[in-house]
Amino acid sequence: MISLGAIILCGGGSRRMGRDKAVLDWGGRRAVDRVADLARAAGAQALVTAGADLGWPWVADDAAGAGPVGGVLAGARAMLTP
Repeated sequence: MISLGAIILCGGGSRRMGRDKAVLDWGGRRAVDRVADLARAAGAQALVTAGADLGWPWVADDAAGAGPVGGVLAGARAMLTP
């Protein structure tokens, strides 16, 4: 059984920012990689990105436009499915 897991939300159209936030440079590394490292350092045994394949275990959103809740549900389902 997983005691701690992390879902990194990477979907969305980036309409306000105009570019994908997950791949922005953050101290020489992509933001998604920094967040994943922080999750692991905090004890996350399982990690999944929801909405985009960025080189980590990932799951597609169940439905386009479902927003953050859709990403959380898809990510949780992926972590709970053996």
